[in-house]
Amino acid sequence: MFSGPDEQAAQIFSWGEVLKSMASEGSGLRRLQWVERATPQPSTVQEDWANAAMRDVSATEWADYQSLQAAIGTAAIHHDVYLGAQVETDVGKEVDVLAEAAGELAQLCEQLTSIGLRPTPLSRREIAAVMRQWADPTALERLALWGEGSIPTSGAGPAARLVGYDTLQTDGYVHRVGQIAAWPRIDVATEWMYPLLSTALPGSVRTVSMHLEAVSTEQAFAEVRDARTTGGMAQRKRDEKGIITTEEEERRVDEARSRERELTRGFRQHRIAGLVMVSSPDAETAGRAWRQAERKAVECHLDLREMHARGHEAWAATLPLCRLRFARGLL
Repeated sequence: MFSGPDEQAAQIFSWGEVLKSMASEGSGLRRLQWVERATPQPSTVQEDWANAAMRDVSATEWADYQSLQAAIGTAAIHHDVYLGAQVETDVGKEVDVLAEAAGELAQLCEQLTSIGLRPTPLSRREIAAVMRQWADPTALERLALWGEGSIPTSGAGPAARLVGYDTLQTDGYVHRVGQIAAWPRIDVATEWMYPLLSTALPGSVRTVSMHLEAVSTEQAFAEVRDARTTGGMAQRKRDEKGIITTEEEERRVDEARSRERELTRGFRQHRIAGLVMVSSPDAETAGRAWRQAERKAVECHLDLREMHARGHEAWAATLPLCRLRFARGLL
């Protein structure tokens, strides 16, 4: 996101090769989830450095630094990126399922390393620490002091939960979640999601979760044929009755033809779903953070729609655990 245009284009091309291999026949990797979180910079990080590096300065200099630190701390943003993977194994075979899954993940890490990324697999306790931050973002500061291994796996989930129509509350934090209902319909540059990813309202946490699921070539061709057949029959009925075809209906037919051409040329198809969540200590701040996220989504040419009465399901789908099924909606 913060690289130059040429480097971004090269990384996107390389990322496409990773997705292509995921959709190949015989691959056990069925789902990838990319999660980006923007959180307030933990104050303990700056305070610990200042206490160690500026112990010999004068009182005036120390007061100036503290005022500067207070001003920066409200605007500083810490970005974390997580990648979740779902591996499909055949439990009926006489094989070590865990070893097979570990092999698939090791191969994925090698591919990511080859394109310039540095993936670091998380242990069980580190996964628990990540999940704890979803329920209570203030846990990040405690983890900075005590270490990620300080949270047991049994204490990863929320201790309390209150589901409302517009919000979900977990351990004193309020969450609002929306689903990306439509993607850009115009040509966009490589940094097209920058407005949404680069900002977060002070006092809140913003999470963007993207799910990518591989579709077999046979199933992709079947879906395209169904779409073209349905579109053709609907067009003939409209012509018989003298009904004008709308731009939206023509676009769906053109998209089906375009997908068929791509599949014929050897491209792979993936289902894509996106979620945006804001988390704040109170409902008022969460409301302002959500309105900011909606404005930034418009700048990215995204149709972001809030999910009502399903906040607990949407919250779980933002966790880097691949907890989303396209066929039946959010789980």
